[in-house]
Amino acid sequence: MDLLLFVSENNLLIDDSDVFHKNIMEIQSRLNISCRLIKLKKDFSLLSDSEDTVYVVRIHKELSKGELFYLSVEWKETKRDLYWTKDDVGYNYSIIKYQRNATNLNSVSVIISTFNQPKWLEKTLWGYSRQSFSDFEVIIADDGSSKETFLTLQRLSATLPFSIKHVWHEDEGFKKCDILNKAILSAQAEYLLFSDGDCIPRNDFIEAHVQNRAEGYFLSGGYHKLSRNLSELIDKEDIASGRCFDVKWLKGHGMAISFKNNKLTAKGFVRFMLNTFTPTKATWNGHNASAWLKDILAVNGFDERMKYGGEDREFGERLVNYGIRGKQIRYTAVCIHLDHSRGYVTQDALDYNIKLRKSTRLSKNTTTLYGAIKS
Repeated sequence: MDLLLFVSENNLLIDDSDVFHKNIMEIQSRLNISCRLIKLKKDFSLLSDSEDTVYVVRIHKELSKGELFYLSVEWKETKRDLYWTKDDVGYNYSIIKYQRNATNLNSVSVIISTFNQPKWLEKTLWGYSRQSFSDFEVIIADDGSSKETFLTLQRLSATLPFSIKHVWHEDEGFKKCDILNKAILSAQAEYLLFSDGDCIPRNDFIEAHVQNRAEGYFLSGGYHKLSRNLSELIDKEDIASGRCFDVKWLKGHGMAISFKNNKLTAKGFVRFMLNTFTPTKATWNGHNASAWLKDILAVNGFDERMKYGGEDREFGERLVNYGIRGKQIRYTAVCIHLDHSRGYVTQDALDYNIKLRKSTRLSKNTTTLYGAIKS
């Protein structure tokens, strides 16, 4: 018999005295299977050895009491469904399926961060629907978007050629590192690619990361930034045909002449030279970077104390301290960045992050107590 657990947003195991278990009959009916409810961590330890499937109901609400609970890395998340019930019961929840001996797992997990940009996110997902490499899953790391993003993903999921996991938590301000860590723990692949929901990938984007990945390295890409007018103009057909990456077409619609346009045109030896001799360091850039899951977990993911501005760089600096070097692919793995306002930028946040990053560099820290796994 499969196992069933209830877990809070902050990973506390919920026992059956909690009000959330009043919904167990409804959730059992959604699963359409018979499950054995696990109330305590010791019960899971006793019973899990004989089972290969665990269902976790994540209540998207933090609690103050309960046993801290994480599944070990041998359990792979194979399915996740978000249910938008907060308008009725005050919280949303997700039903997540984990399997220990799962087969046919994707070889790449693409983690895309987003917050209340459903229009840009939809264009981004159109880009992933045209990829030359197809063995991947998409994980939406949603930092508390409203129901519009949920409905957009519900509408799109049936039309896209890849599976989508919508990893969501409540909006409590900028908590991108928090949601990225939750997305990391939901990944089924051994290799993870990170980007943002306002970055449309060229059709060889994932393939470029796969072809260049290597043990002991993370990959560092960039983006080609578009104007607001061009960002609005680009439609589904422009993405499907690839013309939104064509310099002539972009110039015809107002893009200025710039050396940076080489990101869209460089090939062969020219691409190699530009990647090799660019003055830009191979840092971790959250809009276009990738690494092995084992290395990400070794440094415990992102530091959740980080605010907006350089939060991804601190993670990359810990990877470097751990011995993982950056490899430059900014002219190989290409994505275009859609313009938007950034009302969440503050000088206090930037100063705070600079202080944490300086501490990481000076202390040579490789991990953080404020990462994916809490003690």
